[in-house]
Amino acid sequence: MGDRRQAAAQLPSGGAVATPQVHVTLEDQQNINTFSRLNSQLQEIRSKLTAKKRVVEDLEEAGNEAMLVDDDVVPFVVGECFVRLPQEDVESKIEELKGAAEAEVASCEREMETIVASMNDLKTQLYAKFGNTINLEE
Repeated sequence: MGDRRQAAAQLPSGGAVATPQVHVTLEDQQNINTFSRLNSQLQEIRSKLTAKKRVVEDLEEAGNEAMLVDDDVVPFVVGECFVRLPQEDVESKIEELKGAAEAEVASCEREMETIVASMNDLKTQLYAKFGNTINLEE
């Protein structure tokens, strides 16, 4: 019974194992804040990328449907209205919109790569100093 009291006296309250205290400098706090901001940006860009990929798929499907139309005039949405345009004009406009959407997808992917690289650098620095006392997962 004396052994239990002695063991309990050595453990901090709650029975958890104590972790060494590490001093957090202003630079460390700024790095943690930067990581958090980058993580938020990454989540926003992922959402944007998903939406842009959906737009590309929709435009591909619209282009395929426009090619299948037997009529020389095809309805095309401009703003909130349908406008009947020659099939060739609609196909070229869809390809133009698809190209712009694909460029935005590529831009989002490049931006994501840059953010992930920055986050990995910060993770390396912060885990080197704080070890398991910090959680930097997304």
